[in-house]
Amino acid sequence: MGKTATNLVDEGFRVSLVETAFFDGKFEIPHIDAPKDIIISEGMVPFSIRERSQDKNDFVCFYENDINFREILINTEEYVDDLKRFPGIVTPDCSHYLDAPLCVQIADIYLNRAVGYYLSHQGLYVVPNIRWGDERTYKSDFLGEKVAFQGVDKHSIVSIGTYFCFQNAEEVIFWAETEQRPACGSGS
Repeated sequence: MGKTATNLVDEGFRVSLVETAFFDGKFEIPHIDAPKDIIISEGMVPFSIRERSQDKNDFVCFYENDINFREILINTEEYVDDLKRFPGIVTPDCSHYLDAPLCVQIADIYLNRAVGYYLSHQGLYVVPNIRWGDERTYKSDFLGEKVAFQGVDKHSIVSIGTYFCFQNAEEVIFWAETEQRPACGSGS
């Protein structure tokens, strides 16, 4: 890439991260292979305060405001060695706003999997974070597939992102009405 990217558009939504990836579904979401062994973290530490992890036995997660981790989305390669100090990471929890255009919701899912795919191929233990937006992303009625679950092996370990999901009564009702969420995994 030559020079450091300053935003996601500089390099076309980080396509260099997924040059060797397999893709799932009609939206070609990068596929993160399930790890051979399941490791349960002793704790989690948000990316922006990972230095506070006393013994580095925590998984690094991204359950915080997107602004606090945007640099890893833009310059993923620069964080590989730093993240290798930890036993694992949970992929970036890009926000999915219920009122966001569908293309933005899908782009956030793509970025989550692209960064996760890249880091897993750099030798990091990666747990995919699953986050969905409105029902078009987790039901197959509208798109013909459950895009929120693309790029993740069925029956693999995942983390479910709910950070900042309950900011108003409408969002609480949305989550309460959708308790019958589908099982995680591609094609589920």
